[in-house]
Amino acid sequence: MSLFEGTRTKIGAFLLRAGLKKKKRQITVCGLRQAGSIGIVFNAGSRENFEELRRLLRSLPANIEKRSAIGYLPDRKMEHSYISDKNCFFLDAGELDFFCRPNTPEVLDFCQQKWDLLLVIDNSGLFPVEWIAASSSAGFKAGQQGAYAEHLDFMMELHSGGVKELIDSLLHYLGALNQSNDEVLEPKL
Repeated sequence: MSLFEGTRTKIGAFLLRAGLKKKKRQITVCGLRQAGSIGIVFNAGSRENFEELRRLLRSLPANIEKRSAIGYLPDRKMEHSYISDKNCFFLDAGELDFFCRPNTPEVLDFCQQKWDLLLVIDNSGLFPVEWIAASSSAGFKAGQQGAYAEHLDFMMELHSGGVKELIDSLLHYLGALNQSNDEVLEPKL
């Protein structure tokens, strides 16, 4: 942890809260079957998280035409497998401003997109992930209860387990959201 990083993060959180007071977002409940676009924010700090995200992107229903993911790498070292493409962008600690806020054009564009659904696949309390989740203009935000709860519209409470269990739960419950009892969408994993 660099010098004064905790203080810089607290100032960044204050600036985030101040910016959110001015920003208006219309919340629209959206399940997987209704979503035409989906954005995903995740902690790419471990290989397991990255592999689970790949599995998630492959298992999304065909009706979701636009999909994009941003992975945050807490370390400045990127493995060769973390290569950004048109659907997945990676952000590392070196791409944050002085107050630990992401400031790349890709992240700013991602936050301005009007995603039907935003999934936050993390619960470790990383400020850059929180900043992206909070700043997003998505119509419906879903993730795990905990670190980012104040920015989410739909939360899963998991007592144990990791990213795989979170993804499976989100796919199950968001697949059933806004559906009649006989039309429950089960993910094909």
